[in-house]
Amino acid sequence: MDCIELLKNGFSLEWTGINCVECQLSIGRCGSDENNDAVCFCPDRPHTKHCKDGEAKND
Repeated sequence: MDCIELLKNGFSLEWTGINCVECQLSIGRCGSDENNDAVCFCPDRPHTKHCKDGEAKND
C-alpha cells in the first residue's frame, strides 16, 4: 500500500510518551536522554521525574 492509499483509507497510530505534567509544574522542561529514558531538565541539573524529587539524572 502506498502513502496516498494509506492516508485515504486511514490508519491507527499508537504513541507511548512521557508524562510531563509533574516536570512542567516544577518549572522543568520534559525530555529524554540518549536511551529514551524520561528526564526533567531543571535549573540546577537534570532530574528523573520533577525538579523537586531530589534524584539527579546522571548520564
